[in-house]
Amino acid sequence: MKPITNLYIKTFLFTGIPFGLATIIADNMSGEEISIWKFLVMTFSFGALMSITMVAMHKQRLKSRGLTNNTEIYQDKTIKSTISLVEFKEKLMSVPYFKKMKLLEMEDGFIIKTKMTWESWGEVIHIKLISKNEVMNEYQISSRPKVKITQIDYGKNLENINIIENAIA
Repeated sequence: MKPITNLYIKTFLFTGIPFGLATIIADNMSGEEISIWKFLVMTFSFGALMSITMVAMHKQRLKSRGLTNNTEIYQDKTIKSTISLVEFKEKLMSVPYFKKMKLLEMEDGFIIKTKMTWESWGEVIHIKLISKNEVMNEYQISSRPKVKITQIDYGKNLENINIIENAIA
């Protein structure tokens, strides 16, 4: 099955079923009769509407950013560079995109936490030095949503990786 099809199905399930259950709970609390058909219709219609809308927005956003249909929300990349970890951090913090973000230093790298936007609840970017020698350093960069159950990130995590890659180039 194609990744985009999986995204449609996951979005349908993660939005339709909770909405259907919420309508049953609301009906029960208001004293209305619980109907399995109403549950199925509400689940299917809301799930289909949200799936079509959210995935279409996701695809459009990826296309506007010049990206392919990358539906993965967890993005990882290994980058080789001649700059040190200190220089890496200085170059990143000179980029306006990263200036207002929270930076936590670790022994072998650092973590950047982004703020919430209308696109996401924020991301956590890990930058780790995985090998070091006189000529070339190797860094593992990963960008993940703060909220673990995120299904659609509109290409935000891939964009974070690309911005970092361009900043240190």
